[in-house]
Amino acid sequence: MGLSGSLYYLSQHAPKYLDILTLFGSKRRFLIFWQLLLLLGLRGATAEPLIAYWLNFFIWHTALAWLIHWRRSFSLHAQGWAGLTTFFLWYGQTYPLMAGLCTGLWGLVSYQRFQTGAHAWPEILLGSGVGVVASMSYILV
Repeated sequence: MGLSGSLYYLSQHAPKYLDILTLFGSKRRFLIFWQLLLLLGLRGATAEPLIAYWLNFFIWHTALAWLIHWRRSFSLHAQGWAGLTTFFLWYGQTYPLMAGLCTGLWGLVSYQRFQTGAHAWPEILLGSGVGVVASMSYILV
């Protein structure tokens, strides 16, 4: 979190054409790629099955977000909460409290992203759709 946050801060206050950012074409793609590298490094360092399962879940979501961001920008916050909500709704009988909590947070975070002007509703809906599809495909595969 500290290194990723520092890179985010640097990318927001860097000159318009920072060398590494020109490879990715946008700050967001670079930061998503950085997150993917971090998750892959953590995945390579763990043998615990439960941790590996969750890391694979996050790697799947991050890889799909990175690929889709080459075509269209969307809310990564909405994607993340939609993905967690879908996961816990799928296993709702086992985790009903988490399903309800994630559903509420998905709505609150999506509304907050719109209210602060970070994203328009189409970007939030696209992010939510990506999160639902990514979780469903992860669960079913």
